Amino acid sequence: MGARVLHRLRWGLIPPWSPDPHRGAPLINARAETVTAKPAYRAAFQQRRCLIPADGFYEWQAQGRTKQPFYFSDPQGQVLALAGLWAAWPIPAGGWLRTTCILTTAAQGQVAPVHDRMPLILPPWSWGPGWGHGGGGPGPAGAGIGGGAPVLAGESAGQCRAGGRGGFNRAGGC
Repeated sequence: MGARVLHRLRWGLIPPWSPDPHRGAPLINARAETVTAKPAYRAAFQQRRCLIPADGFYEWQAQGRTKQPFYFSDPQGQVLALAGLWAAWPIPAGGWLRTTCILTTAAQGQVAPVHDRMPLILPPWSWGPGWGHGGGGPGPAGAGIGGGAPVLAGESAGQCRAGGRGGFNRAGGC
Protein backbone atom coordinates (compact mmCIF):
# COMPACT_ATOMS: atom_id res chain seq x y z
CA MET A 1 0.00 0.00 0.00
CA GLY A 2 1.31 3.41 -0.95
CA ALA A 3 1.12 6.68 0.91
CA ARG A 4 -1.99 8.81 0.71
CA VAL A 5 -1.84 11.54 -1.91
CA LEU A 6 -4.02 14.44 -2.94
CA HIS A 7 -4.87 14.64 -6.65
CA ARG A 8 -7.08 16.86 -8.72
CA LEU A 9 -9.60 14.61 -10.47
CA ARG A 10 -12.07 15.32 -13.25
CA TRP A 11 -15.71 14.79 -12.30
CA GLY A 12 -17.27 11.86 -14.15
CA LEU A 13 -15.59 8.45 -14.00
CA ILE A 14 -14.19 7.15 -17.28
CA PRO A 15 -13.36 3.44 -17.06
CA PRO A 16 -9.86 2.69 -18.41
CA TRP A 17 -11.34 0.36 -21.03
CA SER A 18 -13.55 3.10 -22.50
CA PRO A 19 -12.55 3.82 -26.11
CA ASP A 20 -13.31 7.55 -25.90
CA PRO A 21 -13.60 9.86 -22.87
CA HIS A 22 -16.26 11.93 -24.65
CA ARG A 23 -18.58 9.03 -25.51
CA GLY A 24 -21.62 8.33 -23.35
CA ALA A 25 -23.07 10.05 -20.32
CA PRO A 26 -20.65 10.98 -17.53
CA LEU A 27 -20.59 8.49 -14.66
CA ILE A 28 -20.90 10.91 -11.73
CA ASN A 29 -22.60 8.67 -9.15
CA ALA A 30 -22.30 4.96 -8.38
CA ARG A 31 -24.90 3.20 -6.26
CA ALA A 32 -23.16 1.58 -3.27
CA GLU A 33 -25.70 -1.26 -3.39
CA THR A 34 -24.68 -2.36 -6.90
CA VAL A 35 -21.10 -1.09 -7.31
CA THR A 36 -19.55 -4.58 -7.43
CA ALA A 37 -22.04 -5.77 -10.06
CA LYS A 38 -21.49 -2.96 -12.59
CA PRO A 39 -18.52 -3.36 -14.96
CA ALA A 40 -17.91 0.40 -15.07
CA TYR A 41 -17.28 0.50 -11.29
CA ARG A 42 -16.16 -3.01 -10.29
CA ALA A 43 -12.37 -2.62 -10.74
CA ALA A 44 -12.34 0.87 -9.26
CA PHE A 45 -14.21 -0.37 -6.18
CA GLN A 46 -11.74 -3.21 -5.74
CA GLN A 47 -8.58 -1.18 -6.34
CA ARG A 48 -9.14 2.59 -6.55
CA ARG A 49 -11.30 3.94 -3.75
CA CYS A 50 -10.84 7.48 -2.56
CA LEU A 51 -12.07 10.04 -0.07
CA ILE A 52 -13.61 13.17 -1.54
CA PRO A 53 -13.48 16.04 0.97
CA ALA A 54 -16.51 18.32 0.91
CA ASP A 55 -17.91 21.15 3.01
CA GLY A 56 -21.37 19.84 2.18
CA PHE A 57 -23.54 18.76 -0.72
CA TYR A 58 -26.72 19.75 -2.54
CA GLU A 59 -29.78 17.62 -3.09
CA TRP A 60 -32.64 18.79 -5.24
CA GLN A 61 -36.29 18.39 -4.34
CA ALA A 62 -38.81 18.31 -7.16
CA GLN A 63 -41.51 20.93 -6.67
CA GLY A 64 -43.87 20.71 -9.60
CA ARG A 65 -41.96 21.67 -12.75
CA THR A 66 -39.03 23.14 -10.84
CA LYS A 67 -36.47 21.83 -8.38
CA GLN A 68 -35.51 23.43 -5.07
CA PRO A 69 -31.88 23.01 -3.97
CA PHE A 70 -31.12 22.09 -0.36
CA TYR A 71 -27.61 22.30 1.03
CA PHE A 72 -26.50 19.76 3.66
CA SER A 73 -23.40 20.09 5.81
CA ASP A 74 -21.96 19.07 9.17
CA PRO A 75 -23.59 21.22 11.90
CA GLN A 76 -20.16 21.82 13.53
CA GLY A 77 -18.63 22.82 10.20
CA GLN A 78 -16.43 19.72 9.93
CA VAL A 79 -15.33 18.51 6.52
CA LEU A 80 -17.28 15.52 5.20
CA ALA A 81 -15.48 12.59 3.57
CA LEU A 82 -17.55 11.28 0.69
CA ALA A 83 -16.84 7.78 -0.58
CA GLY A 84 -15.46 7.93 -4.09
CA LEU A 85 -13.96 5.84 -6.84
CA TRP A 86 -11.31 6.94 -9.31
CA ALA A 87 -9.85 5.74 -12.57
CA ALA A 88 -6.94 6.72 -14.78
CA TRP A 89 -7.77 6.84 -18.47
CA PRO A 90 -4.75 6.62 -20.81
CA ILE A 91 -4.39 9.70 -23.02
CA PRO A 92 -3.25 8.58 -26.51
CA ALA A 93 -0.66 11.39 -26.70
CA GLY A 94 0.75 10.26 -23.35
CA GLY A 95 -0.14 10.73 -19.71
CA TRP A 96 -3.29 10.00 -17.78
CA LEU A 97 -6.67 11.59 -17.29
CA ARG A 98 -7.72 10.92 -13.68
CA THR A 99 -11.49 10.85 -13.17
CA THR A 100 -13.82 10.25 -10.22
CA CYS A 101 -17.37 9.56 -9.11
CA ILE A 102 -19.14 9.52 -5.76
CA LEU A 103 -20.79 6.50 -4.18
CA THR A 104 -24.41 7.12 -3.23
CA THR A 105 -26.75 5.37 -0.84
CA ALA A 106 -30.40 5.59 0.18
CA ALA A 107 -31.12 8.96 1.78
CA GLN A 108 -31.07 9.01 5.56
CA GLY A 109 -31.94 11.45 8.31
CA GLN A 110 -32.67 15.01 7.23
CA VAL A 111 -31.96 14.24 3.57
CA ALA A 112 -34.73 11.63 3.19
CA PRO A 113 -37.65 14.13 2.94
CA VAL A 114 -35.78 16.03 0.22
CA HIS A 115 -34.37 13.30 -2.04
CA ASP A 116 -34.22 9.51 -2.23
CA ARG A 117 -30.39 9.31 -2.62
CA MET A 118 -27.39 10.99 -1.00
CA PRO A 119 -23.59 10.72 -1.06
CA LEU A 120 -22.14 7.94 1.06
CA ILE A 121 -20.49 9.80 3.96
CA LEU A 122 -17.63 7.96 5.62
CA PRO A 123 -17.04 8.47 9.35
CA PRO A 124 -13.43 9.18 10.43
CA TRP A 125 -12.90 5.66 11.81
CA SER A 126 -13.32 4.25 8.28
CA TRP A 127 -10.75 6.49 6.57
CA GLY A 128 -7.96 3.93 7.02
CA PRO A 129 -6.16 1.88 4.39
CA GLY A 130 -9.02 -0.63 3.99
CA TRP A 131 -11.19 2.01 2.34
CA GLY A 132 -8.74 4.22 0.54
CA HIS A 133 -6.58 1.52 -0.96
CA GLY A 134 -9.28 -0.97 -1.96
CA GLY A 135 -9.27 -4.59 -0.93
CA GLY A 136 -10.53 -5.51 2.50
CA GLY A 137 -12.54 -2.82 4.16
CA PRO A 138 -16.22 -2.19 3.75
CA GLY A 139 -18.26 -4.09 1.23
CA PRO A 140 -21.06 -3.00 -1.06
CA ALA A 141 -24.50 -1.86 0.04
CA GLY A 142 -22.93 0.41 2.60
CA ALA A 143 -22.11 -2.56 4.85
CA GLY A 144 -19.76 -1.32 7.51
CA ILE A 145 -19.74 2.15 5.98
CA GLY A 146 -21.38 5.27 7.24
CA GLY A 147 -22.11 4.26 10.81
CA GLY A 148 -25.82 5.08 10.55
CA ALA A 149 -27.49 8.29 9.51
CA PRO A 150 -25.06 11.20 9.61
CA VAL A 151 -26.11 14.26 11.56
CA LEU A 152 -26.42 17.00 8.96
CA ALA A 153 -27.71 20.53 8.95
CA GLY A 154 -29.95 21.17 5.96
CA GLU A 155 -31.34 24.39 4.60
CA SER A 156 -33.15 25.61 1.55
CA ALA A 157 -30.60 27.15 -0.75
CA GLY A 158 -32.94 29.64 -2.40
CA GLN A 159 -33.05 30.11 -6.14
CA CYS A 160 -30.04 28.75 -8.03
CA ARG A 161 -29.12 29.22 -11.61
CA ALA A 162 -26.30 27.61 -13.52
CA GLY A 163 -23.10 29.59 -13.27
CA GLY A 164 -19.84 29.64 -15.14
CA ARG A 165 -17.52 26.65 -15.24
CA GLY A 166 -20.27 24.24 -14.15
CA GLY A 167 -20.82 25.87 -10.76
CA PHE A 168 -23.61 27.98 -9.32
CA ASN A 169 -23.97 31.69 -8.96
CA ARG A 170 -24.91 32.53 -5.42
CA ALA A 171 -28.40 33.95 -5.14
CA GLY A 172 -30.41 33.60 -1.98
CA GLY A 173 -27.72 31.51 -0.27
CA CYS A 174 -27.03 28.77 -2.82
